[in-house]
Amino acid sequence: MVMEEVELVRAACCVAGVDGEVTERERAVLQRLAERAGIGAASLKAMMDLAKTDEHFRDDQLEMVHADPAKSFETLYRVARIEREVPREECDLLIRFGHKLGLDLDAMNGVIKRVHGE
Repeated sequence: MVMEEVELVRAACCVAGVDGEVTERERAVLQRLAERAGIGAASLKAMMDLAKTDEHFRDDQLEMVHADPAKSFETLYRVARIEREVPREECDLLIRFGHKLGLDLDAMNGVIKRVHGE
């Protein structure tokens, strides 16, 4: 479970950083996720830096089988929508990660609708 949480934090860093920057609001959410997973500040910074610059790092995320794929996708989607405008790069990466989690577009859209209905 802990490794699954760490992998999810790395993926969340990728969603936040794929557009080349991690905003303060994104950083605050990533920090809370990292604390919950037991990830220190230096490791989180390294993850964010890699997420912004290393396409291979982004490609290597979400290789584990997640116990609750919809919940994992929801976490990533919430990171993406921290900013009002979700950049195209983040949308594309979310879809890729959703597929890696074993979700089809209908399942991903269901998660998105549920989040917006809260």
